[in-house]
Amino acid sequence: MDRAVLLTVSDDMTAMWGMRFVSGFFAEKDKLEVCVLYVAPSGYAAKHEETRIILSDLQVRKGREMVEAAKRWLVAHGFSEHKVKTKVLATQYGVVKDIVAEAHKGLYDAVVVGRRYLDWMEMLYTTSVSRGILWESVDFPVWICNEPDPTRRNILLCADGSASASHAADHVGFMMGTEPEQRVTILHLRSPGIVASSAVAEARQRILDNGIEASRISTLVTDGLDKVETIIRLAHEGCFAVVAVGRRPDLPESLMKRLFTRSVSLGLHEHVNQFSLWVSK
Repeated sequence: MDRAVLLTVSDDMTAMWGMRFVSGFFAEKDKLEVCVLYVAPSGYAAKHEETRIILSDLQVRKGREMVEAAKRWLVAHGFSEHKVKTKVLATQYGVVKDIVAEAHKGLYDAVVVGRRYLDWMEMLYTTSVSRGILWESVDFPVWICNEPDPTRRNILLCADGSASASHAADHVGFMMGTEPEQRVTILHLRSPGIVASSAVAEARQRILDNGIEASRISTLVTDGLDKVETIIRLAHEGCFAVVAVGRRPDLPESLMKRLFTRSVSLGLHEHVNQFSLWVSK
């Protein structure tokens, strides 16, 4: 079964780190379907049978140029031309919400966003859109990428026994089913009230259930008073290409913001230029 990702692009082609990450990380490119999405920043409303947003000729041309340039780049780097599709949309509710709507519509296995989109998300989190793409409105994994380091490999999967961590393990196992050269290290940071062996066993079984060989899975259980700093340190020490985490919606909002916001927006984001962050709900 092919994996399908929605790959967002912006006006600045030199900052398309999501595209470069996908190209560099996945060796079996013929097993990956990619939809390159460009959301035009504005349009005008036209009333016919229903209200719809119309793009100007200039916006259409610019959008098509962006996605076609991205497609040519992907094909030149080994992707199958017939498995790379393109789409240009006019923004209706804001770029982030439009990406979410398209992701739900297309039933993609992951949405890939570059650093530029992450900056917009962070600003949105401090507004009324605090329950946006990573809080409650999505049921798909999001990959947050910046400039990829081609020397990095493998995945560091954070497991805390929560349902979202299990979903992250499922996602990692599914995506790595076509990548036999990539390994997964399950990381558990000891916490009161959580049985480390159970958390690790749950994540490991989820990965195995996706057909990943046991020889490709290792585990690491350690302490970390500051979880963010510990994850970052271990990611760098292990030269991991990806850190995969679950977002826990069952936490009280105040605690979720204290833990998750720092983890993604203030903590891991500062170092995401060296590894990509996969977040699952």
